[in-house]
Amino acid sequence: MSGRTSTKRRSAAELAVAVRQLPPEAPQPALLPALIVERRRMLEARLRLVQADTTPIRTSTRVEDGYSCPELSEPAVRLGADDHMRLPSRRGDRLVYRDGREVRVDLQHQGAA
Repeated sequence: MSGRTSTKRRSAAELAVAVRQLPPEAPQPALLPALIVERRRMLEARLRLVQADTTPIRTSTRVEDGYSCPELSEPAVRLGADDHMRLPSRRGDRLVYRDGREVRVDLQHQGAA
């Protein structure tokens, strides 16, 4: 530590707020570091470029043949990790098993959970 302390030093957040509040044509006060002013100029230039670009943003790509999920074909390495595979999926009043079996569930005779 240098031993010097100053109560007049401004925090980076205070300087950023001061820079944002300045109109572009206003003279830059001497207390603002040149780096902050330059960063503001660069940010505004990037914002102008981004706002001028009307190209749609692609968030996904199309797979022609579909995706086969090869990572799901590998067996689980932990004991019991594939136990869920023997349980059916419920579709309305039917239980559908992975081997193709379907079992109808009688909703009237089920007890309260």
